[in-house]
Amino acid sequence: MKIGIGNDHVAVEYKTEIKKYIEEKYGYEVVNYGTDSTERFNYPVSGEAVANAVVNGEVDKGIVICGTGVGISLAANKVNGIRCVTCSEPYSALLSRQHNNTNMLAFGARVVGIELAKMIVDAWLSGEYEGGRHQVRIDMLKEIEEKQKNKYQMDEMRDFYENKLGLKAKIIMRYEAYKGKKDRGAWAQRAETNPKDIAYIFIELAPGQYLELFPKADHQLEHEVPDTRLGYSHFALMVDDIYEAREELVKAGIEIDIEPNKGQSETWQMWIHDPDGNKFEIMQYTDKSLQHHGNIEEDQKKYGK
Repeated sequence: MKIGIGNDHVAVEYKTEIKKYIEEKYGYEVVNYGTDSTERFNYPVSGEAVANAVVNGEVDKGIVICGTGVGISLAANKVNGIRCVTCSEPYSALLSRQHNNTNMLAFGARVVGIELAKMIVDAWLSGEYEGGRHQVRIDMLKEIEEKQKNKYQMDEMRDFYENKLGLKAKIIMRYEAYKGKKDRGAWAQRAETNPKDIAYIFIELAPGQYLELFPKADHQLEHEVPDTRLGYSHFALMVDDIYEAREELVKAGIEIDIEPNKGQSETWQMWIHDPDGNKFEIMQYTDKSLQHHGNIEEDQKKYGK
């Protein structure tokens, strides 16, 4: 078991004592994400750091401490996938594990004494998630997270294509348009709960040619590693000057995945990705580009088909 621990300037002594207590009593590794200085320190920094470590699998659970435990828990709970409970007594800590499957614990150095804090930690670490009927509520919490994630996802995608790539949205359809249309299933449900959220966007690539963007569905997996799932590989955008395009992309804050280089087809190429991880090839034709001249005859002569 690996525990992440974080704190602000008020809770330096508590962090040190609790870290030592867990290491000696349980033999767990405790990773420090907080400050060791009593100079003023903003609790959201360490709250987010521990939360990210939990959701990324760097640690199994997290413990965060500030003056009351409230502020740092609020920071942690802003990270999707985190269920952080603030406790001032052991009973709530235990039930939060059994019923809510909490993955982070918070308490206040100005609220509980150090011995009570150890009791809270003991109760929380000993609690086992019971599942069953409680999983229904955990799944509902995850659904809320997904709705919020999808809402900001579409705003981020629109910003990428319009403001960074310089394309224009032709159509923006919101869930409100599907209100009362029960045959549209989840879209009709979203019309009741989040009517102003974007259902889809048409980005105009050229007259009569569009890229249609949809929010990520709950069952869809993200592109964590390129080319590991079936589906389209990427699409390409043509430019007149690839190095000028690179400058514009960098100025817009877009990361260049592969710098400009000339491919086997004698065409310049450069690679980027959008906020969903979809790959783009930025291309510039040359006089020798096979896209202009083709190579079918040469291929038939060499391979016979």
